[in-house]
Amino acid sequence: MERATSLLSVDLVPRSRKAEVVEALGDFRFGGGFGATLSRLLRAGIGVHHAGMLPRYRRLVERLAREGLLSVICGTDTLGVGINVPIRSVVMTSLVKFDGSKERHLTAREFHQIAGRAGRAGFDTRGYVVVQAPEHVIENAKALAKAGDDERKRRKIVRKKAPEGRVNWTDKTFERLRDAAPETLTSQFQVTTTMVLNLMERDGDPVAAMADLLERAHEPAAQRRRHVRRALEIYLSLRTAGVLTHVSSAQAAADGALGCAWPWTCRPTSPSTSPWRPSPWRPWTC
Repeated sequence: MERATSLLSVDLVPRSRKAEVVEALGDFRFGGGFGATLSRLLRAGIGVHHAGMLPRYRRLVERLAREGLLSVICGTDTLGVGINVPIRSVVMTSLVKFDGSKERHLTAREFHQIAGRAGRAGFDTRGYVVVQAPEHVIENAKALAKAGDDERKRRKIVRKKAPEGRVNWTDKTFERLRDAAPETLTSQFQVTTTMVLNLMERDGDPVAAMADLLERAHEPAAQRRRHVRRALEIYLSLRTAGVLTHVSSAQAAADGALGCAWPWTCRPTSPSTSPWRPSPWRPWTC
């Protein structure tokens, strides 16, 4: 947001384009705070795009971009996922991101996703990707440019270093990411207590719902079996904790507990039924 507002000092679009933006906005209602700031930016041909925006604001920015009314979009890597808009050039201010626990370099897949916004097929025949150097490198370059060809001044320059404890990047980092093949996608699916409880709370047969979910997971059979075992472990721990109550189907019907009202009820099937087979997968009938 700070970078976007700093661009307001630059006249990026002609007056005729600004009039088109105003017409395209029509009677769209902006809220206060961020909404008012976004309205001012859009009327100057500057868009903002990040995951924290309200969906209606994000969709508005995407629509204006598709119509070619925005000269610049300042955004996070959300711009690199599932958005097809005419972007000629991508300027990346960093090759490092915070992933929720630590700073790290972008993966090759993340880099290509973002860089791939430039020169989209159907909009452009070519695109440009520029990666900005780290801040300390830029400051050093400015100092050298200011010193010019005066060797005495150049020798007096105290070169800035990368911040201690921070992840740095260089032109070699860029070249490595540019030339690397995207990493293989790996499933992040995990069976959790919350997932089991949510499925138990649904109308219908929660066991069938869990079986269907696990059978359709895009993972090898061995990993799906591990998920099945994990689901059973969670179910048994919930019973032990008294969160789930185990009663007969007849008693559940009498108590009106069928349909997964509280407390949830489950009745075991024949012990010979294998809970690991994909069909039938019926360790319990609810």
